[in-house]
Amino acid sequence: MKKSIIIAMSLLLQANELNVGEIEVIDTKLNHSFNSSFLSTKEYNFKDSKTQRIDESIKQNSNISFNLNDNISTNVSSISPKDFSINAAAFYQNSFLINGASFDNIINPLGDKNINAFSLWQAPVLGSLASSINTSLLKSIDVYDSNVSAKYGNFEGGVIDAQLKDPSKKFAASIFTSYTDGNLSKIIIDENKKNDYENSFGKNLNKNFVKQNYNIYLESKINDNYGFLFNYSKSISKIKMPTKKTVLKENYFYPNQSRKNENFLLKAFLAFDNHILKPSIIYAPSVYTGFLEGVIDSNLKAKFGGIISNLELFSEYDNFSLSHSLSYSLLENARYFDKNIKIAFFTNDVANWGTRIYSSKGGYSDIKESTKELNYKLDFESAYILKNLEHNLIAGLQIKYKKASYNALKELREYYNPKIIANDYTCKSDDMFCLMGDVTDRQGNKAKGQYVAGLTFTPIFKESISANDFDFYLEDEMKYKRLNLRLGARASYDALINKFNIAPRTVAEFDMLKDESNFLGAGYNRYYGKSFFAYKLYDAIYSRTQFFSRNSPDEDFKATGFVKDRYNFKDLKRPYNDEFSIFYRAQINNINLAFKYIKRLAKNQVLLSDKESLALDDLNDERLTSNYKVYTNYGKSKADIFSFDIANINSIKLLNLLNDFSLSASYTNKKSNFKDYKSDERQRNTKVKYNNQIILSKDLPIIDYYDKCKIVFMHNLKLMQYDLNFTNLLTFIPNKKALISTYNKIEAIKEYELIKLNDYFTWDINISYKHKIKNNIEFFSNINIENLLNTKNKINASKVNNQLSYDYAMGRNIMFEFGLNY
Repeated sequence: MKKSIIIAMSLLLQANELNVGEIEVIDTKLNHSFNSSFLSTKEYNFKDSKTQRIDESIKQNSNISFNLNDNISTNVSSISPKDFSINAAAFYQNSFLINGASFDNIINPLGDKNINAFSLWQAPVLGSLASSINTSLLKSIDVYDSNVSAKYGNFEGGVIDAQLKDPSKKFAASIFTSYTDGNLSKIIIDENKKNDYENSFGKNLNKNFVKQNYNIYLESKINDNYGFLFNYSKSISKIKMPTKKTVLKENYFYPNQSRKNENFLLKAFLAFDNHILKPSIIYAPSVYTGFLEGVIDSNLKAKFGGIISNLELFSEYDNFSLSHSLSYSLLENARYFDKNIKIAFFTNDVANWGTRIYSSKGGYSDIKESTKELNYKLDFESAYILKNLEHNLIAGLQIKYKKASYNALKELREYYNPKIIANDYTCKSDDMFCLMGDVTDRQGNKAKGQYVAGLTFTPIFKESISANDFDFYLEDEMKYKRLNLRLGARASYDALINKFNIAPRTVAEFDMLKDESNFLGAGYNRYYGKSFFAYKLYDAIYSRTQFFSRNSPDEDFKATGFVKDRYNFKDLKRPYNDEFSIFYRAQINNINLAFKYIKRLAKNQVLLSDKESLALDDLNDERLTSNYKVYTNYGKSKADIFSFDIANINSIKLLNLLNDFSLSASYTNKKSNFKDYKSDERQRNTKVKYNNQIILSKDLPIIDYYDKCKIVFMHNLKLMQYDLNFTNLLTFIPNKKALISTYNKIEAIKEYELIKLNDYFTWDINISYKHKIKNNIEFFSNINIENLLNTKNKINASKVNNQLSYDYAMGRNIMFEFGLNY
């Protein structure tokens, strides 16, 4: 009975608890009754797979919205983590924790995710995550999406709290692998866009690829007091790039690309008296190779991730418990070119690889952006009864030192602006910037050679910013007869913007039938978000870049100017979300159901403006552009979210078959005057035409990270005698839309149109099988088929010459996985 009550209380869906392994459901603390919804291992770990990323494992949560453009069919070879929004908040305002240590991207989650981008100054990013973590390391994931405890801070959307595995009582090991490739994947392309992918610059059809995962796991408890575990996983994607002869001429080829995510985990368990010590270290590097399209000798490596280490001490006393956590992380996003000199010549018989007016070779400078975090947490918990009132009191503090660095590791030298040489001049044999060979310049002048006359130069340099944050929280969850009440608050100081804030966290529920089977509740909570180093770190990097020129190949390059800095940091407030919720949850026989309404009001959201729009003073700084950019708090949004969830508690047995069902549905209505913290004030206030009316750009409909309606149904069928499982996941998003734009030359205005796409529907199926071979050795396998019906789901649209064309989500994809457990 006690276990059933705990499961019933947990279905509140104020958060979702994801179990990624075979985890025993045990008694939970009172303070979790408002926060966790129980979802079975079969339901939430859909694939029964050991090779998922965190974002892949939580997609069944109806309160989570992905940017469907990340799921474009031509991106099927990707193994990068995907960003997502929780309850209509900004996708970069979620908190990602692993055993309490953060692995967020706290520099610039809006950086370019395309590693092949032509960027002089910034390294690519993974997105809102600084590292790619595989669920094979984890024993559980909690997704807190509303009514979140004061224990958690630095988010506006939700919290993804992952816990590492602990050593078991016996020696155990496993080894497994998975495989898919382009022949097992369907890529869906609009007929109107096929020519672009085959011939146009910037669009690539990555259909010739192989994706594989490998994992090795060892664990053992030496005795009841000591134990260790080791886990290594690797995900790779190898892509053979077809060369477009419209971009590179014959005998020149695109280099093949690769993507690799690795996770190394070493964790120990030491128990003594009433204390448990758990040291752990994760090394999670990612290395992606790429190139600049149309530029030869431009091979590059992009590197992400790094080290996340943690030392946890848990202590139990008679009336309370304490936990200490000291964590250190070193995470990076960086790019490294094979060659750090880039040269552009007029295309001729010597510089003969390009198909346009210029033929370029070489790469840009090496850049590394990195963060270091040293974080100490202390958590206190005590359960007691005082005058017939049950209390579960928690309190804690957090002290964090964080440092972000921008490091130009090598000089940038980009040579451009080729000019023809005089007819009586011959290039020196050792002059790599002068090239003999018949050539024609842009004006049609002919000569026997050319030289480059322009140079962009950036020296080696480093910029760093550090900050010391602290947080304190206090929360008491009380139970009196039929009333459960939680009162709490979190105080925090954000040193990056020098702001101190207090966030209330309150929620209450009432037992309607006096039997703990039906509850009606409400809550009010405030969540203060993260500040990013991008607000300050890039202020002084641009003016390091200088321009040089010369008028003949024998002249030295002379300085002619420099790039102006673009940003000037001003005072900022901390962005936050106010959340109001009403919910009902019930246990009826073998059914759990819950209904929830959430209202989110986002205020003080960060976006970009400029000196002229804000009527700021001219700073008379020659290194700063005259109309410099400034971050402000003018962004705001509001969202109403309705969600309904129903699931059976215990498996339903029919004809010796075990069945589990769940249905999750959500409806969201959101309005916002900004897209993200790079939304520009001038662009937002630009007049555009929409539905034949003149409006401001900021009033256009919201498309990205926004599912107005989403329905997810799951059914798991287990054949007990064969240890065979069939899991079906059906996802339905009705009435998807795309916002397309064209330019009206007659009226000189940009016109927008909302295009209705087809209803989005996918049927995913996973078949898992286990078979005991001998003694304690078990064979297991999975066949996972995404989009079984190969449904053509439109996710975006565009219009060229008054003709519509569409982008499609991934078609059918089949992955095989097999391995051995001991």
